[in-house]
Formats: sequence, C-alpha cells, structure tokens
Amino acid sequence: MKNKFLLLSFFAVVAAFAFSLTSCGGDSDEPVSSASIVGTWKPTDYEGWGPESVYEEAKASFSYIYFQANGTYIEIEEDDEAALGFTITRGTWRENGNTLTLTFELFDEPFDFPYQIIKKTSNQLVLSALGIKFTCARVDNSVLNPYLAKENEAKAAE
Repeated sequence: MKNKFLLLSFFAVVAAFAFSLTSCGGDSDEPVSSASIVGTWKPTDYEGWGPESVYEEAKASFSYIYFQANGTYIEIEEDDEAALGFTITRGTWRENGNTLTLTFELFDEPFDFPYQIIKKTSNQLVLSALGIKFTCARVDNSVLNPYLAKENEAKAAE
C-alpha cells in the first residue's frame, strides 16, 4: 500500500499522545474480561476521525491478525503492490490490564504501539488507538493457511 509508510510514520509520531488521551477520563483500570486474545481476528469495522475513504481502504486492505500463545503475532495485509499481493508483519504482543501493546520493527528499530482494549469476548475484540476504534471478529486460524503457504513457496523459490 502506497500510504502505509506515511501512515506508520504518522502513527509513530502521535501514538504516545493519542494513547494518553484514549486511556484517560472515566476508564476503569479493571481488565475488560478474562477472554483470551489468542487466535485469529479479522477487522469488521472502524470508527473515528478522518474521511470515510480512509476506513474503506483500511477495511479492504487489512485482512487478519493472529495472536499466538507464545506472545508473537502475524498480521496479514492485502497489498496489490506487494510481490505476493499481500504483506506479512511479524512481531510480539503483550496484554496488561486494558492495554494491548504490539511491538514491531519501524525504521529498523523496535516500536511499541499501544491499544486500549474496550471490549473483549470470545468472539469480539474492540480496540482503540489514535482516536480510532477497531472492531474485530474472531475467525478460524485456517484462514491464514493460503497466505502462509504462498509466503513459504516464495521463500523456497529464492
């Protein structure tokens, strides 16, 4: 996606400020629920600031995020400009109370990106960051298989 680099750069600059705004006020420090985040999630809705076209592009491009029990995650994003037609980002995650933090490489440095957990059930995950609310539905882990197989084929052909 052409704007991914610019978008990540923007997120890097305002993440700390925005997170401090989303975690203030009448929010409780009590965990949202004890439901496990481990598994595969597909974003189904975005709400927040910005033109509707930004959310439509995000819905069309962001495919899945898989939180593994070992504290790592795999994010798969549709991207017509990528060699495989999608990109895969790998990183680590940690959950502390109502905060979910994803750590990934940004400009060859580890970058922590915090989300506020608004709702977490066995089938729905609602997160907030940078004034945007992300609603995700749990899906079967097998949806990742075609992406990972294609990635493995490409690595084997190198």
